[in-house]
Amino acid sequence: MGLLLVALEECSQSLGDSLARQDPTYLEHLERRGELIRRLSRCRVPAATDGLRKRLEHCRSLGEQARAVAAHMRESAGRDLAAAQQERRVADGLRALGGLQNARLDVKA
Repeated sequence: MGLLLVALEECSQSLGDSLARQDPTYLEHLERRGELIRRLSRCRVPAATDGLRKRLEHCRSLGEQARAVAAHMRESAGRDLAAAQQERRVADGLRALGGLQNARLDVKA
């Protein structure tokens, strides 16, 4: 269990770092972290020592930090998507206006 906990701690740290850099490898770290948590959940838990408790709390804290960074990334991506959609609507409107002006020129000719 100790080695799994160390691996979870390292993986959690890597997940947070990759999210902060917006590095797409965060998906691999997220998947690995989930697998480590599943494996740990199947382990028989020894009496909780102070060191074990601190390690588990640190892993939980790293997970919460990663969740906050991911939420910020989602919000930012949502804003970027909304801005891109607005730009597309403006471009479509300008294209339609240009088509109307060309049609008027054709009628005059």
